[in-house]
Amino acid sequence: MYRFEPLFQQGHCYIITDFSVGENNGILPLLNHKYKITFFQSTKVTRIDHFNEDVFRFKLEPFIEILSKRYHEKDSVDVVGAIVAIGDIIHVPNTLAKKVRRTVVFEYTEGTRVKCTFWDKWAEMFTQYVNNDAIGPVTFVLQLAKVKYFKDEPAIHNSLFGSRIFINKDIPAITEFKQRYTAKEGYSDGDHKIEIFTPPVVKITPEIFFRNIVKTTVGGIRALQPGTEVVLYGKVHRIHKEHGWCYDACKRCNKMAKVSKATGSKKAYTCDDHGVIYQVVPRFKVILRVIDETGSAPFVVFDTNMSKMCDGKSAYEIMNKHGQTTSDYFPDDLEVIVGKKYLFKFTYTQHNVNSNTQVYTAKSVYDDAELIAHFNEGFVDGQEVDERFKTPDVSDAHTGGLDAASLTINKFLLETPDNQAHSSASRTVSASLNINKFLLETPDNQAISSTSRSSEKNDGSSGSKAVNKKRDIIDVEDLPNEDEAVGSAKKPLLASVKIEKGE
Repeated sequence: MYRFEPLFQQGHCYIITDFSVGENNGILPLLNHKYKITFFQSTKVTRIDHFNEDVFRFKLEPFIEILSKRYHEKDSVDVVGAIVAIGDIIHVPNTLAKKVRRTVVFEYTEGTRVKCTFWDKWAEMFTQYVNNDAIGPVTFVLQLAKVKYFKDEPAIHNSLFGSRIFINKDIPAITEFKQRYTAKEGYSDGDHKIEIFTPPVVKITPEIFFRNIVKTTVGGIRALQPGTEVVLYGKVHRIHKEHGWCYDACKRCNKMAKVSKATGSKKAYTCDDHGVIYQVVPRFKVILRVIDETGSAPFVVFDTNMSKMCDGKSAYEIMNKHGQTTSDYFPDDLEVIVGKKYLFKFTYTQHNVNSNTQVYTAKSVYDDAELIAHFNEGFVDGQEVDERFKTPDVSDAHTGGLDAASLTINKFLLETPDNQAHSSASRTVSASLNINKFLLETPDNQAISSTSRSSEKNDGSSGSKAVNKKRDIIDVEDLPNEDEAVGSAKKPLLASVKIEKGE
């Protein structure tokens, strides 16, 4: 027979018989002890008279120890403190059940504060203290709380099935704490009121969003150096529905979980980081085709960003609406983003270079007007096409140094040259062209043009002579009639042009 601390009812002691001790290797270990007690059907529990000992066995930790990050996330601690702020109940999306959470801030005697997140029914028990007008502090002891780090900030939360809480109870731990807390300098019962805890809203300013960022277009991505942080402003042209819209994720790390081959009554999955797991949650993974004035590229958008683009809808909500077999359909709820413009922040990685792939992972997606205005400032106007990205109009004659005012063109036919002589000859008929005189400009350090070479061949020259002049004056003689044009079908059109070299 063995005597253990009470686990069933506060303030009572029990004798437990016919049990076993095994390794503490379950999925959710309450404590980091190496062994645990296992009850059987034949196990007997007998309550005995109270004896004068500390039956709670609290091991209270000062907040400074928690804030110094000396604990791991799996460690359990006992804490005592006074409630100074209580947050609103927040519904948690993307969960298999309807879960809620609430943040409570409590304070230790020296003024240090720690945030504690309570879940589900634990969150609801603090509602009665939100508008508490009682004089004096509301104190509590949380036993077997789990240490948690969120954005590198230490906090604690109640653990599943194991934590115990004592609020304003007449027990030695709370009584002693109240005496120390109310005895500190400057304390007044009338001034101690519980506040409403409002988490700070992080405002994404242009200075923060564009810090160490390169602004670019789709066409300029591949000219960047690997490892560059990039922001691009583009329109969602379409969704690659053939690649699906969600995946089964591990609840702890959000990585893809694959169906396990392990046998058993429960459907098992395998996570690369956490091994065999039995619960997964749907997460967004959508591939978008994003376009701008310079081209298009596919972007992979994951859960948080995709939910923000879809007006806060979660993959779990959409799955409940349309069906559990997500591979059988593509939800219309995602179509609302097609045609909209967003800022996409991503990293141009070495993998993109090595594998020659143009698929990019969006780290964040925003449609904030202030951020878009900052992007367009001094770069690309999102509403007007920049001249650098404008496709030339083939209807405008690109004449270089030609004086377009001297050209009277009734009809201009642009064709790829072919081997049909008669067709080429017909195109040389230029009765519709009335050209008196024009200037042909040759760029510096450029070889003789094909027109000049053609004329020099008619003059008996070799055609390899370089042109030293920057500008030649060309007089066009009377153009040949149709018969003469047919007879010279295989000659260049400008072969009949006489070139006089300038003085």
